[in-house]
Amino acid sequence: MEWATAKNDDDGKLAVPDSWLFPHYYDALTVLFRVENALRLFVYVVLKEQHGPKWLDLEISSEEEKKTTIAALAKRTIEQGKTFGYLTYPIQSPLMHLTSGELVGLITHDSYWPSFKNYFLADRKVVTLKLQEIGTVRNSLAHFRPVSSSDVEVVKLNAKQMLSEVERTLTELI
Repeated sequence: MEWATAKNDDDGKLAVPDSWLFPHYYDALTVLFRVENALRLFVYVVLKEQHGPKWLDLEISSEEEKKTTIAALAKRTIEQGKTFGYLTYPIQSPLMHLTSGELVGLITHDSYWPSFKNYFLADRKVVTLKLQEIGTVRNSLAHFRPVSSSDVEVVKLNAKQMLSEVERTLTELI
């Protein structure tokens, strides 16, 4: 693997070597960062409003466990992170410790969908599929599998279609 150094081009802009990442990967990272963090904030706002302080006790399924709670899942992840506690910043916010798949699972769960459905302009099955498509591209990129520029366009379109009301809701909070 060639580890060429990034340099400034003649215009003073950063010139990233072609062997690093395709330009559409930067676009994908930006869009996915915004989508996932908007979903985290949105889920927190809705669950806190609907369930008050008991939102942490809501049941959730994780990859490791069929049934657990948001609090228990976050606690386990926080404890795992302490193994290398000197890396990154300690974050106690429970939703920051859920995967994007777990967030989608919360939103579309039979018990919680009634709290979320008014924020989506589509049927639950469509919302689930569109968010799963975003998750598929996200996971490919996060696990260093190639993504195409059309994959990035799918993420942008799905986010625009599925999250317009979510974005409006979050904007009203500011």
